[in-house]
Amino acid sequence: MCLWLYNLVVLLGLLFGLAQSTRLYTEEDPVVILSSDSLKQTVLNSSSAWLLQFYSSWCGHCIQYSPTWKALAGDVKDWAQAIQIGVVDCAHEKNFDVCKEFGIHFYPTFRVYTFSNISSYWRCTTVQL
Repeated sequence: MCLWLYNLVVLLGLLFGLAQSTRLYTEEDPVVILSSDSLKQTVLNSSSAWLLQFYSSWCGHCIQYSPTWKALAGDVKDWAQAIQIGVVDCAHEKNFDVCKEFGIHFYPTFRVYTFSNISSYWRCTTVQL
């Protein structure tokens, strides 16, 4: 019985370790990978609209949705002057504070950021699924 339990713990540890190192999005994907270092500067200094997905790399819904988000980003990549598709991994320790600052409580959370040249302000819309 103890050997069975030990093997289970080792297996779960290996699986958890692999899950932690797996990334949903890579630099080869058509999405813009943002982090606490780049999120505000990139989005708020842009003249194009941004569709952002705040996700967690361990979230089942996020994992299932990632191919759709990549496909959307690929479909609009030629429209970069008008719209950009970005992602922020809130499970990454480096991004904890920025996700909290942006009020992210659930995964995935989709937000649309648009800039109004008329009044010079950024507007954010949260999309509920």
